[in-house]
Amino acid sequence: MVLPSAKQAVRPGRWLTLTAADRMLWHRCSRPQRGAAHPGATTASDFDFQCKLAWHQPSVVHGLQTEWADTWTIEHLAERYGHCAFSFGEDEFTNEAVLFPFEEFRVYMEMDAEGDRNPLYLFDPTFDLGCPDLLEQFCTPAPFTADFLSVVDIEERPDWRWLLVGPPRSGSPLHIDPLATSAWNALLHGEKRWIIMEPRAWAAVQGMATGQGGTQDTGVGAGEDVFGWFLEVWPGLQEQLENEPHPYRIYDFLQQEGETVYIPRGWAHAVFNLQPSVALTQNFCTWHDLPHVWSEMNRDMEEIDLHTPQRWKAGLLASPDSLYRQAAQELR
Repeated sequence: MVLPSAKQAVRPGRWLTLTAADRMLWHRCSRPQRGAAHPGATTASDFDFQCKLAWHQPSVVHGLQTEWADTWTIEHLAERYGHCAFSFGEDEFTNEAVLFPFEEFRVYMEMDAEGDRNPLYLFDPTFDLGCPDLLEQFCTPAPFTADFLSVVDIEERPDWRWLLVGPPRSGSPLHIDPLATSAWNALLHGEKRWIIMEPRAWAAVQGMATGQGGTQDTGVGAGEDVFGWFLEVWPGLQEQLENEPHPYRIYDFLQQEGETVYIPRGWAHAVFNLQPSVALTQNFCTWHDLPHVWSEMNRDMEEIDLHTPQRWKAGLLASPDSLYRQAAQELR
């Protein structure tokens, strides 16, 4: 078995085997529920990202990766960066990053991942440290370049940029992004299924998880069995949410290669790889996120250095960009 130590470090003693029954039911996870809503597809030129409503609505945007280097297939990454170590999560006991060469992971994806119900997922926030030239292979899509957190020193800024590589059935559990940030996720290779729900629906799900208004298992807080969540939990959870008196905005859709998904602040999302996939994602702070990020940053002192909020504000004030200096005035 490839990468056994990585698997045991990330999830010691809790690896589930993909059973024959799982294989028979796999097709149920591979497509959205019948009649599911799509957030809508557009291009950057057609979509007014300066419109306040646009920033509060998920979108699938086309044409944002056309000038990126053609280096983002699994085969090319293995050929060029196979010797480089990437992160597959944190050791459950030491909280240190679990690092392994990309070539070993490629072999795992081809040989051993098929036997794991929830395979290893390369989810690396520091990929640029070992492979700095990867930063030259892409650029932040034009609609998302105004990131007001960009003035924070890179050593102080919480994780905000990730390289994601995974086999089928790997993915991310239902969650919201940290520090009240928004995010973009660009799929360069493969296919993903997304569930995105508005903040009211996320609050309802959390209430169900704690026994308020329902007893259904929502999967909130579990995070390990993403395949099981999409297969066993989401259909019933979706039905319960649809029976609420006030309809929620919930989207269940497929992301194809070359598409970029925009996720507004506070929208919960779960993501499931249907094919071997490569993606890049970044969290960022829009103008509409400013007061919320400021509030979260001042509240989350366990994760954020005590002085980071004030240094962020000072960085905005010192920026040569007048919009950034104006943003500093919004932080109170």
